Amino acid sequence: MARSFRAAILIACLLTAGRAFAAGGSCPSAANYLNATTEKLVTLSSLGVTSCYYVAANGADTNAGTSEASPWMHAPGMPNCVSTCASVTPVAGEGFILRGGDTWHFGNSALTPYTGLSAFATYYPACGQPSGNMCGWYFHWAGTSSNPIYIGVDQGWYSGGSWTRPVMNGDNPLSTTSVANCTYDDSTVMMFSVVNLGFHLIIDNFEWTGVCWSGPDNNAGTTRSGAAYVNMNQGLGAGSYNTFQNNYIHGWTHVTFNCVAGNPETGNCQWAQAVDGGPSPYADGDVLANNVVDGSDSDDHSYVAFWYGGYDVHDNVIRHIGTAAVLNNNHTFHDNLIEYVQGNTDGVAHGNAVEFNTEWNGNNVVYNNVFRDEFGYPGTTGCGNIQFQQAPRQNATDYTFNNLIYNYPCGNGNYWDLCSAPKSDCINVTTATVNLFNNTWVMTAGYDQAWLSPGAPSTLVANWYNNHCIIPGGGAASACFWSSSGTINYLTDVVQDTTVASGQGYTSSEPYAYSPTSASNATVIAGTNEKGYCSALTGSSDADLQAAGIACQSDTGYACTYNSTNHTVSCPARTTIARPTITAWDAGAYQLSGSQAQGPQPPTNLQSTVY
Repeated sequence: MARSFRAAILIACLLTAGRAFAAGGSCPSAANYLNATTEKLVTLSSLGVTSCYYVAANGADTNAGTSEASPWMHAPGMPNCVSTCASVTPVAGEGFILRGGDTWHFGNSALTPYTGLSAFATYYPACGQPSGNMCGWYFHWAGTSSNPIYIGVDQGWYSGGSWTRPVMNGDNPLSTTSVANCTYDDSTVMMFSVVNLGFHLIIDNFEWTGVCWSGPDNNAGTTRSGAAYVNMNQGLGAGSYNTFQNNYIHGWTHVTFNCVAGNPETGNCQWAQAVDGGPSPYADGDVLANNVVDGSDSDDHSYVAFWYGGYDVHDNVIRHIGTAAVLNNNHTFHDNLIEYVQGNTDGVAHGNAVEFNTEWNGNNVVYNNVFRDEFGYPGTTGCGNIQFQQAPRQNATDYTFNNLIYNYPCGNGNYWDLCSAPKSDCINVTTATVNLFNNTWVMTAGYDQAWLSPGAPSTLVANWYNNHCIIPGGGAASACFWSSSGTINYLTDVVQDTTVASGQGYTSSEPYAYSPTSASNATVIAGTNEKGYCSALTGSSDADLQAAGIACQSDTGYACTYNSTNHTVSCPARTTIARPTITAWDAGAYQLSGSQAQGPQPPTNLQSTVY
């Protein structure tokens, strides 16, 4: 009897385990899926996703949903998901594949498939912040780190003549200015949300468009409006994270309204975000990779691409945007192209291209990014913004290298800022070091350059080595980076007058802007060999820092190229050149040649004989 009882328990456990990872049908088998950690294309099974359900505009929720021949019309979490679709509880290791070329509607209930909104309350009373918001797709189930839940595509399955992303549409017309009224008001709607419950998800290869909001944000918590496309505010603390990759986000607008006092441009307000990640440490581990956020068809002064969540942010193209990113808990920020940042217009805060509200509690890296063509508020004399704002944590060492900044026509903005108040996680530290080396910064007259701000602790150390600074009038390294607090150490930086640099070929019209053109240029063999920084990173037990250490051994990859036809990114944009292992490096983000004389190599295979 006992043996039979144990056997029954074993069978029940096996059946339960089988349900956990094999309830759906077979998954696509092609190696078309990005492993955002290794940045390689792999199969879904190698990511730990072993069974799949399928969703298409011509499907029916009464279908089995286990193959492309019998898809549902809705996905679990969409309020209009009924019948067989509603009977499935997503679990770790499952995938939900939406057909390419199809559109799901969040605004116009007369269009099919419509996700639904009002039934959201049956899942969870508040989709996002503040309470009372609704979702068109609330995915409140979790995977695990080894068996995530995949929500994405099969690029071999599509409607139309060729594959395009499935579209999540708020159904508002596109407009590059504010509008009199939203056709469908998305002020309290989150298209996709995982608030408090969904984590270890991979959200892959969707197009998000068509939101409109009707209320301003005063940045003080009393007049908030939503209109976020994706809310990944898990709220579950360390270890709960999601991956958002290969997505294309565009097409937002809002009604005309006045913002808070002091806003230089009435009619445009910040609050809405493309991806809202939630406060630290709730976004511990969130990956934002290979996405395009392009507001060229939108009101590009009124949106933030990435808000708060963003532990690992890489290989993204963010353009025509109010603010590119305000991040909590950032650990790595690399190979991102940030261009045409207009300066968000909330009139209170976050008027920067990229701002680290907090950093991860450890060593962090910023490298191989390109920042260019920041415009600032229309009708004003300057941006009043910062291209990049770092906030190192207690006992941390940050490494910032191979970054390029140019065409920043502002009269009163900073290029780079360390510990600007009120970054309490930074200003309260007693010991921190930031190594800024081999960057190329092209500056405009009449700004505050880059600095350690008055809010920085007096013990913060910035090592400013091997940087190429082009500035009207030239000058010493302190003309490019200076301190009102803390300590800056300068070494082998090249500072050039704008006209002199142009005469040597350093211009924005080059295929790779401000790169050296000949061995006689000022940056060539002008730096010191800083391979010690690379070794410190590769010697880490952290895989992200190890990858940064490998990147440190070469010059810039020039971020990513952007295909404006299919809205995809290709990274790196440039073939890198290895920096010398022994002799001097070039200054700046570029290395002219990797074949500099390395000097005599030590003999090998020596033997000693004792007499």
